[in-house]
Amino acid sequence: MFNDDFFTPRTPMLNEIEVTRALSQGDPEAYLAKDALDPVMASFFVQYMKDHVNEPSKSTNRKAARFSDFLDLMERLSTTPPSPAELDAAPLLATWCAGVMDPTPRLFG
Repeated sequence: MFNDDFFTPRTPMLNEIEVTRALSQGDPEAYLAKDALDPVMASFFVQYMKDHVNEPSKSTNRKAARFSDFLDLMERLSTTPPSPAELDAAPLLATWCAGVMDPTPRLFG
């Protein structure tokens, strides 16, 4: 058995990011208008937009620029392990369970 034989939990998100980048490359606004984004990614993007509503944009096409930034962030979160300092500061969930809410998967604890 090789390392490639094991499921990597990051793979589905990285695949979704790759497909989304490819499909939205020409016109992110049109892609977003089609509601073609995966429901989980869509809920993350809505929250991302709310969290960054007051930040200046790099582009006149604000939503498209934010979408590109969002995909970059999702990729970093899916590929970069936390630093020791981030792990030390992270909350500890005890007696947790997974669930889905609005259709975003969440941890409850």
